[in-house]
Parts: sequence; structure tokens; C-alpha cells
Amino acid sequence: MSDTVSFKMSTHALWRAIDEHHRTYRKTYQELFLIAAKGVAAKAVRLTPPFKWQRSSKDTESDKEGRQRGIKSLDASINRLFTTSLRAAQKNGLQEPQTENDQKSNSALNEMHRYHQTRRNNYGKVPRNHKPVRWVTKAAKESYAKKARKRIGYLASGWVQGAQKVQASLPSWVKKHRGPGSAQFEISLTRLYFRMTNSVGFPTKDMLMTSRIPHAVRLQVTAMMRQLVYKTKKRVKL
Repeated sequence: MSDTVSFKMSTHALWRAIDEHHRTYRKTYQELFLIAAKGVAAKAVRLTPPFKWQRSSKDTESDKEGRQRGIKSLDASINRLFTTSLRAAQKNGLQEPQTENDQKSNSALNEMHRYHQTRRNNYGKVPRNHKPVRWVTKAAKESYAKKARKRIGYLASGWVQGAQKVQASLPSWVKKHRGPGSAQFEISLTRLYFRMTNSVGFPTKDMLMTSRIPHAVRLQVTAMMRQLVYKTKKRVKL
């Protein structure tokens, strides 16, 4: 697994949308390029987990809904890993009864985090069929869940530098992490260039980014063309 995902994609459709706006409304290419870059960056963030896959702009969920989706998924994973019932842990495969000292040791938050990391699949989640065999205290389970929830949005935060470079809107719970990433942005009479990099290490990031980022571009193209049609109809009515 590499820390940085690189891939090539076509931006012809995006440039055609920019051309259409330029011809119709005489906005400069510099203005339109900034609008397009801002839209792509914002959509990149909102196509990265915990946000769901968007087939179209109609499927867009709010920033609050995205975070709630992340919390729900995380809590489900934690419940598949840890139980506060010794009987349940033994039923699920715990070979030897644990002493109170064992339980307290296994309840250490760092140990719980390490165990959680080893049980995640290629999608970053604990499989649905995984049954909890770790017996922990109720207080430890609640503390770990509270601590883990604070990391929700970390994968998406790799786009923060790029989004801020073009002044795109960001959810506060993503922006606070400032995960590793970089951005290059240049607007001049001779050069229009925007590149953003997400360097957050994650088991399935390669697969996610190579499918979702081109989709972010497609959604931005759709948004710009829809806006063009709407403004044209409005102008005709007037």
C-alpha cells in the first residue's frame, strides 16, 4: 500500500463545460477555472468516506449526515470487536477465561486500537460476520468509542490543502484533522493548473480515489452544464 495514489484521468468534458460558459457568458477562463476547481475539490471531500457514493448530485448528503454515517459505521465495527460480557466472549471463541487483570489489560485504549486495526478489511471496516471475543469493561468500550469518533473524517482530510487552496467549503470535522496532502494551484494568462494530493495512508484508498475522484469531475461537469441550461432558459424568458 502506497501513501500516495497517482492515476491519469480525462478532463476534456470539464474543459468543454468551461468553454460553453465562456462563450455564453463571456466570463474569463481564469474565473471559470477557479469555479471548476473549487467544485471538484468540494466534491472530492464529499465523495470520500464516511460520505457515501453519489450517483448524482441528487444523492448528495449533508455534512452532518456524512458524519453520522461515519459514527454509525464505526460503532458497528466496535460492537463486532468488543463485548462487556464474558459469557458472550467465551461463546464467540474466547478459549481461556480471562481474569480481572486480563480484562483491564485488554481494555487499554492503545491495545484496543491495535486490535481494531488488525481486524479491518480492505474497505477499512470490520467484517459483518466478525464476532466479539475481546472482553472489556463498559467504561473502556465507551472511552474507546469516544476517542475513535474523533478520527472520523481523517481520510477525507487529505484533501484539505487542495480545497483550501481554491477556497472550497469544508466540513469542520474534516478540516480539523489536516491529514497529509499537498496542492498546487496557478492561474495566469498563460497557465491554468490545479493539482491536489491526498497522502493519508488507508487500506483501500487506491481503489476509492481512482473511482471517486474522476466521478467528482463528472459531477462538476454536470453541475456546470445544468447551470448553463438553467441560465439560458431564464434569459430566454426575460
